[in-house]
Amino acid sequence: MRTFSFRFGRTSCLLISALLVGCLAVACQPGGNDSGGIHAQSKRFTFVRGKNQLLRIESATGRVWAVPENGDGGWVELKQAPGPDGEPETPGRYGLFSIVDRLNIAPNRLLLVDRATGRSWLREASGGRVWNRVGDAGDAADEEAPLPPAPAPKREASRPPAPQADKLPVVSRAVLNASGGDDPQKIKVVVEALQKPGLAIEIRVWAAKQLSVFDPEVAVPPLRKALNDDQPEIVIAAIGSLSQLGDATTIPAITALKSHPDPRVQEAASRALSGGN
Repeated sequence: MRTFSFRFGRTSCLLISALLVGCLAVACQPGGNDSGGIHAQSKRFTFVRGKNQLLRIESATGRVWAVPENGDGGWVELKQAPGPDGEPETPGRYGLFSIVDRLNIAPNRLLLVDRATGRSWLREASGGRVWNRVGDAGDAADEEAPLPPAPAPKREASRPPAPQADKLPVVSRAVLNASGGDDPQKIKVVVEALQKPGLAIEIRVWAAKQLSVFDPEVAVPPLRKALNDDQPEIVIAAIGSLSQLGDATTIPAITALKSHPDPRVQEAASRALSGGN
């Protein structure tokens, strides 16, 4: 009987404690009008992972701090962050994003956005000292931009102009080696850009040309697949890269393109087979 009474008493205490905690939780819940404010206050600081560093932003003011991943030196504020310009400071107003170049060619950057007005700023993640404003289209004081002119009707026989792929230069092997990082990751980024149908054709053409600086064993398979692409510009770029790589196993596939419906592809195939550039 004593054992039973002891267990019964302990169980009763636990049940009563649980009920009290539940009642207090219900009583302390904010009303429907205040729930958004309480949630926003809990987001005073947000944290972003950059390359080799951690970033902290005070979401009400836009102030940003950085610290190395190992924590050496503690948090250091990134000065000259844009302020709210006299507008009320609201938790959750500012957001921070880390833009990392996966090819390790361009500098890594930070993007600071003002969710209340649509303004945004960019700066280099390391070594930069100034937040540069991105455009002015989000300002409420700006005048309405004129509508673009209606495109001229195209004739059925006309072809779209060739993309200006030369604006995206091919990065040399020496620059890639000096940039650091792993080759498999760099190749993966380039191949994904080549094979993504919805991507701008200029970028896909660049990707086909960029593969020419990698080793044939990794560059030839995606380029061989690109010979069957629906876009003639992609096929032409792939032919040029395969010609530079000099893989003899691709000669039959390039020879078959001499009967391609697009004369530009026919010309590129003939030029590659004859040893022309």
